[in-house]
Amino acid sequence: MHYPKSFKHLEAKLETAAVPTQCVHCGTCRNWYQSKYWNPVCPSGEWKGFDPYYLSGKMQLAQALLKGRISWSSEIARPFFECTLCGNCSEQCHVIETNGYKPIYDLAIPLLEAVRADAVSKGLGPEEHRKFGEAIATKYNPYNEAHENRTAWLKEAVGTTQLSNKPDFVYFVGCTASYRQKNIAISTVKAFKKLGLNFTILEDEYCCGSPMLRTGQWDPVKELAKHNIEAVQNSGASTIVASCPGCYKVWIHDYSKDNYGSLLGIEHNFKVYHTTQLLADLLKKGVLKFKSVPNATVTYHDPCHMGRNLGENAVYEPPRELLRAIPGVKLVEMERNKEVAWCCGSGGGVKGAFPDFALWTGEERVAEALATGAKTLVSACPFCQRNLDDSSQTLGAGMEVLDIMELVERAL
Repeated sequence: MHYPKSFKHLEAKLETAAVPTQCVHCGTCRNWYQSKYWNPVCPSGEWKGFDPYYLSGKMQLAQALLKGRISWSSEIARPFFECTLCGNCSEQCHVIETNGYKPIYDLAIPLLEAVRADAVSKGLGPEEHRKFGEAIATKYNPYNEAHENRTAWLKEAVGTTQLSNKPDFVYFVGCTASYRQKNIAISTVKAFKKLGLNFTILEDEYCCGSPMLRTGQWDPVKELAKHNIEAVQNSGASTIVASCPGCYKVWIHDYSKDNYGSLLGIEHNFKVYHTTQLLADLLKKGVLKFKSVPNATVTYHDPCHMGRNLGENAVYEPPRELLRAIPGVKLVEMERNKEVAWCCGSGGGVKGAFPDFALWTGEERVAEALATGAKTLVSACPFCQRNLDDSSQTLGAGMEVLDIMELVERAL
């Protein structure tokens, strides 16, 4: 089955028909008004300085498309794709539930993803997105790497490719940690082994489908999900642990029946954790105990996909609990943190299709991190680490950018 047949078809199923018309164009989606500095929150709008790139402008375009007042073109499509889908705009929206419909702040991201899907169905998605979509459909990863090399890093991590035959959980590695940010996968497995955890990795893991859902390329997602669900079931595990927030969001949110699961015919009953949640639980139980590391002042960047994009299920405290528990580490916060954190710049397919925009957004975040006095910027997402590190180097900031699992593994 193909999704969507049309924008109207999908958005009706998502119950978002009234969302564009609910927007009152008040502009609260543009800034964090509770901040004493009146901080902007929308990378896309601040990058372009043009109304269609803010949520209120996108709502106007969506409404005009729905009502047939305008027709699709590359110019109309671009604002929807030159956006990280970070969700900070909807976090600021004050439009309340009216006329039996859910409020904008609850459905803005599904609506924007539905618009993208309609644009893709008309051949208007970025070429870069099309290419990594083809790579996922044929090689099961967006980097067009050989599928048989997905677990090549594992032997470096633990000296063997053999893990538990009766695991308590599956470590779902994700494409980026498997092929690009291998440091995250290696540190995670080393940490799990040091803690004596009983786990395995799927020998035949496919892309979770997050890049496809985010960029409007829905067609392969059902088969990707079906394959991974069966693979986890065959492992005998009932729990999935992910170090990539994109994968985490897909498993715990997108595949649920209340979100895209019913649309795609996807269902599973696995418990799903981000690595920081698992380790924070072990910390509380006294299983996880840290050794001292050289004194370090760090600041933490909240990934969008494990933060505000998950609503009430957002994961904010577990990473901070881990950082505060490491002797020698001092955690200082950026002003824009947790639900109002500025995006790293890498999400929504932006890193691939609009690299200048991604770097500009990342540089804004690195500058904010430097202002705290921290020497190390820590996140819990392979995409965040990659773009923030690229941005730090572009700025010549000299800031160390780490994934939290690297710091955790060092401290064990």
